[in-house]
Amino acid sequence: MEEVDEVQEELMAVALKRNFLMPANEIYGHTAGFYDYGVVGAAMKRKLENAWRELFLWREGFYEIERASVLPAAVLKASGHVDNFGDMMARCAKCGWADTADAIVEDAEALEKPEQYEAAIKKLEFKCPKCGSKEFRVAWFKLMFETKVGAKGDETGYLRPETAQGIFVDFPRIFRALGSKLPLGVGQIGKSFRNEIAPRQALMRLREFTQMELEYFFDASEGRHPRFGEVEDRKVRVLTVEQQRKKQGRAKEISCMKMVEEKLVPNEAVAYFMYRTQQFHE
Repeated sequence: MEEVDEVQEELMAVALKRNFLMPANEIYGHTAGFYDYGVVGAAMKRKLENAWRELFLWREGFYEIERASVLPAAVLKASGHVDNFGDMMARCAKCGWADTADAIVEDAEALEKPEQYEAAIKKLEFKCPKCGSKEFRVAWFKLMFETKVGAKGDETGYLRPETAQGIFVDFPRIFRALGSKLPLGVGQIGKSFRNEIAPRQALMRLREFTQMELEYFFDASEGRHPRFGEVEDRKVRVLTVEQQRKKQGRAKEISCMKMVEEKLVPNEAVAYFMYRTQQFHE
């Protein structure tokens, strides 16, 4: 882990020096979790976005939309985000330093309630890295940026935590406009926002970031993909459910056809896009 951290620090040093990235609002004091793309970084980002469009949209004959970034509370209530999109936050009772509770308590799978986390942190005798106190309060923290919409401020909205919801709520109009036929692919590239408790790992955990997302709508009773034949013999690196349960971290290379035949994935469509995703990263 230390070696990984050292590599990340070296990469960030180069990125800042060569103007790939800039700490946002740096002259007024940088706020963690926000970065600007510099002259070189912005050009590289556009190339990456167009490479994604080429593979996932243009070659497939899919479509792209651009959605508003503010969503009304009703949308995110229906999706479950209002009630469930958050983390347990551990805050130092003395100085206010905070982090996610599961970053302090590593084996936290069985913990659900704030008082359970507080007891676990106390048992660990964890000390606040800022002031040394061992007193912590744990509470549920919503990871969405909330805002009030309109002059009266009587309607609650949120900066979208991910781009998927916009595609789903627009689907009826898109579906009708394109002839009411399946399968149908709709993609979007845009900003998402998450009020992270403790942004870390440079660009890996930000409060504002760009997502490239594709939603593929098809008849689940069939599950076939018209271009599956192109990838059926291609191998994908996967961790099976059994491996994950046994906490075996070494990925296996399995062909798309074998994944479907052995029911490691629900259908051809899932296997097809797993391979395309791997292809994009390579």
